[in-house]
Amino acid sequence: MNMKKRVIRLERDGPADTGMPEMQCDPADFQSALPTQNLHTYYSDPEIGLNVGVWDTTTMQEAFGPYPGDEFIWVLQGAFKMIDGDGKAVKINEGQSVCFRNAIPISWKQEGYLKNSTSLILIRPHNSRRSRVPRTACDCWNPMLA
Repeated sequence: MNMKKRVIRLERDGPADTGMPEMQCDPADFQSALPTQNLHTYYSDPEIGLNVGVWDTTTMQEAFGPYPGDEFIWVLQGAFKMIDGDGKAVKINEGQSVCFRNAIPISWKQEGYLKNSTSLILIRPHNSRRSRVPRTACDCWNPMLA
């Protein structure tokens, strides 16, 4: 997806004309039964590895492992938990924001329906330009502080 850089308004259910298409889930990514997940990507820039979109899911738990990228999330509807290697869980509720660092060892656990707005940075270029999310805008997941 090659898009002109501009201000993009995110709509809660994706654009009226396309909505949020269903994603194909890989069973290897989950400890639970496969969920139904939908996503609309509003912006993608492979050069910096930035993807911005609206995503939803039904009940699920991801396989435990290193988180795949730096991600900022604003929960629009529902709540979820991130579980660390010691089994400690941090719950993120509707209306809250959170960010995760690449490669932290966690598992996403979802009980019921969840919808969020997400910004995911999957690739960090060699010049290491990092995403700048102000600490006042979100809680940063750090298993040592949970």
